[in-house]
Amino acid sequence: MFYLKCYRQNTSSLHTIICKKSIDNWTYIVAVGYGGGGAFEEFCGKFRASEKHKVEGFYSMIYNPDEWEYLVSNSKAGNEYSDIDLEDKAIIDEMNADIWENYVFWDDNQNDYQINKKHSARLKTMGYFTSLDWDNLFLDFISRDCWGLSLTF
Repeated sequence: MFYLKCYRQNTSSLHTIICKKSIDNWTYIVAVGYGGGGAFEEFCGKFRASEKHKVEGFYSMIYNPDEWEYLVSNSKAGNEYSDIDLEDKAIIDEMNADIWENYVFWDDNQNDYQINKKHSARLKTMGYFTSLDWDNLFLDFISRDCWGLSLTF
């Protein structure tokens, strides 16, 4: 699942890209996006709903981490480092490859993240597009309590 937004309508400058994938009751999220003040922020996490309908999981403030920086329990985040297991790392690596090979790239001439041209036409109407299977599951909590991106849900 993808959410892709340009910085200004009718431009190819990236504002935010979010990749989501659900596997075995876990939802993996990788994001790169504008954080304010001309800076981009990164995010990677793994989340699920507990039996009590609270959010639990792990996240880091980089899109391709070697370890989790935060633990989420009962919908509250706390700084607690833990290893990323090999299966999770493989899923995250696959998601990152998809983002950088198919959707966005760093343009040295523009000194900015750019959206691949094949997606530019989709952005002209609303300034963003999503994959057909996109949903906002977990993004309200994450955008409010976890990441440094300026985009909220």
